[in-house]
Amino acid sequence: MNRPPDSLRRHLCSTLLILLCLLGVFPLDVILPSFPALSDEFRVDSKQIAYSVSFFAIGVAMAQLVIGPLSDSIGRKRLLLAGLGVAIAGALGCIFSTTYETFMAFRLMQALGCGSLVLGQALV
Repeated sequence: MNRPPDSLRRHLCSTLLILLCLLGVFPLDVILPSFPALSDEFRVDSKQIAYSVSFFAIGVAMAQLVIGPLSDSIGRKRLLLAGLGVAIAGALGCIFSTTYETFMAFRLMQALGCGSLVLGQALV
């Protein structure tokens, strides 16, 4: 099996890590324009949907408090991949949520997964 040259491989790894770093804040920016649609979907006030932004930020902060020391003991790569999986599962849960409470629970799950994406910066 042919492997790409080292310079190409390093470039691809750097690009992937940069994209992972951007993915950590992407769920925060994407939800802002959808406040009216989400409030209509869940039949709640837009103010309650705005709480999901704060909830997400708090979840990411809590996750980083745990993930930092944990990454020293079990390794950054595995924890980064696990966090990416949790973030994807949380995003899918948000998509298929039918109630506001379920949406917020999956939003927290997504935040906990996105908290591990800071490890991409540590790997750089």
